[in-house]
Amino acid sequence: RNLLRKINLKLLCTTENPADSLEHHKKIREDGFEIKVHAAFRGDCVFAVEDLQSLNAWIDKLERAYAEDYKEAEIKKIFDKIRTGKELNEGEKLKFKSAMLYELAVMDYEAGWVVQLHLGAFRNVNSRMLASLGPDTGYDSIGDFPQGRALAKFMDRLEKEKKLGKTIIYNLNPADNEVFATLAGDFQGGGEVCRVQHGAAWWFNDQKNGIERHLNCLSNMGLLSRFVGMLTDSRSFLSFPRHEYFRRILCNMLGNDVEMGLLPRDMGLTGGMVEDVCYNNAKGYFTMEL
Repeated sequence: RNLLRKINLKLLCTTENPADSLEHHKKIREDGFEIKVHAAFRGDCVFAVEDLQSLNAWIDKLERAYAEDYKEAEIKKIFDKIRTGKELNEGEKLKFKSAMLYELAVMDYEAGWVVQLHLGAFRNVNSRMLASLGPDTGYDSIGDFPQGRALAKFMDRLEKEKKLGKTIIYNLNPADNEVFATLAGDFQGGGEVCRVQHGAAWWFNDQKNGIERHLNCLSNMGLLSRFVGMLTDSRSFLSFPRHEYFRRILCNMLGNDVEMGLLPRDMGLTGGMVEDVCYNNAKGYFTMEL
């Protein structure tokens, strides 16, 4: 708690499996901790159709049959196959994941939550280490598969049904920076300022060069002044200083532009934008209790 106080934190969100108990959140509230701690819904487990045993164990724990929510008979049939332990073919896996992603986005829209999509990871590359240590142990890399067409189709369906809410899209492959930035621009409106955001440089990109590339792309293709800033999606409390790292890089870039005469030497204007990117924009965008 003192680590959080030292960096002047106002609010943090923990990423929770939908079946997780929130007992620790309740304890924090009861303790009267002055820094707000909220839960965030992380739906990765919904898409784990490669491991039916684990997926079914999770559904048993959740005790909710997602198929009941769907009208499409095809998705119900796939869900029934999952529940009976029958392997899915690649086409069925893609259709099921697409349906789940859509349904989760609709739930988030109806709840007024922000959707954050981290896309482009090539997971569990080293099969020997996966068998030895399991998933999420450091054997992932940047994926080189196309992202734009499927992402555009996904957001367009939500937009046509007027169910596209606040959404942040993160790309892991820096080659997709411009694709994601321009896609975000295609889906603005809906009564929200910068409703769809091109998220911060993520994972392999959250280092000096990656952050600079992202900020340059956003300022060229989007609206830097409305950017919600850096994220920390790490499991380690010691990762929080990356926000300070980001702030220094942002200020250095803007300061260099001022020195070269590319931006006005106006502390109120440029300094105000820095404050917005580093704090105010996120506070206004996420609208959570402080």
